[in-house]
Amino acid sequence: MIHRRDRPELWPLLFPVRNLVFGCGGATIDAVLVQGRYVVRNGRLTNVDLEDLLAEAQEAALALAHRIGLVTPL
Repeated sequence: MIHRRDRPELWPLLFPVRNLVFGCGGATIDAVLVQGRYVVRNGRLTNVDLEDLLAEAQEAALALAHRIGLVTPL
């Protein structure tokens, strides 16, 4: 995992490991490599079409809500 050092979550750099473990969320991740291949590059997934995934998740959530009788505003 490669983190961006220009994010405020990482500063001040008195305890960088603590900052990474306790202060950072996904916003500081710039790149992730798995077996030498990028799965995140420039903060974006490389192996998943995020737009399609979100649309599929929305559709599944609405179908589940309908199945259990939950009324949604959408």
